[in-house]
Amino acid sequence: MTPAWMRRNLLLEYSLPATGERVDALIVGREVSGRLCTVAIALKQWTRADFHLERPGMVRTGERIVQHPARQVGGYVDYLQQWVSREEFPLTVRGAAVLHDAPAGLIAKLRASADRGPASAYLVLGRDDLTPTPSAQDLAQRLGCADLQPASRTKSNAFSRSNTDPRRRSWNEPEASLKEVTRSPSSETKTWPARKSCSPWTPHARRARRASSS
Repeated sequence: MTPAWMRRNLLLEYSLPATGERVDALIVGREVSGRLCTVAIALKQWTRADFHLERPGMVRTGERIVQHPARQVGGYVDYLQQWVSREEFPLTVRGAAVLHDAPAGLIAKLRASADRGPASAYLVLGRDDLTPTPSAQDLAQRLGCADLQPASRTKSNAFSRSNTDPRRRSWNEPEASLKEVTRSPSSETKTWPARKSCSPWTPHARRARRASSS
């Protein structure tokens, strides 16, 4: 991976249709097999956070209670796997949270709190992981994408144009999907739902739950 490779294959503020949310950064590349692969990255400016004991997977930062960064990344990954990846356009999705101002103590706590369940699959990087300024290859290694090669312009353009609007997809079991949307998560040990179900972690599902409760 080189700086030029990054510039050609880095999407900023990638919009997730029908959610009102955006992925801070998205790296697009290809695996050795030729399969397209993206790495969803959530960027945070946190320097401190308190853990919410009554709501697993949530943290308090300032006056807000928000999702654990790794859990948030999991929502992005789940969304892209469900609504972008499909039989005619297979896609591998990875994820990482980068808290560039966070001290080592906070990062250690965040990693420890995400060491079980789906969130454990996603990297959490802090200030010490970015200082001194790593080389492009070292940064790629820390983000979990050092094995990727540049995606062809054709595949990159196809990804950019891909239809990710969940409103245009049909669910096999609408009643079960509705229950999945409205169910409140109770712990971080849940498994990700199967494709074409609506995960409670996705931005789309969170928005649906807010609408149903208003």
